[in-house]
Amino acid sequence: GTEKRDGMNALKVETPSSSALNGQQGETAIDGTGTGTATFYVGPDGRLVAATSATSQTLAVTVPQAAEPFPVTITAKVTVSQVK
Repeated sequence: GTEKRDGMNALKVETPSSSALNGQQGETAIDGTGTGTATFYVGPDGRLVAATSATSQTLAVTVPQAAEPFPVTITAKVTVSQVK
């Protein structure tokens, strides 16, 4: 669909994302997954008018000093807009 952005009809493109990661550096290991969404607004001339994204990752970090992996949650929100 389209939405009004900066006084023009912009094409709204939404997309989900997912991620998985695991790795080790020395004795520290990380394992986790993430999800997110992004929305892009494209003007009639093909230029990006605005964008937003939100992501969340849930990780388990294992270190020798801890008996169990400890949880880490990372969230990020990004907004892109035109500079006027």
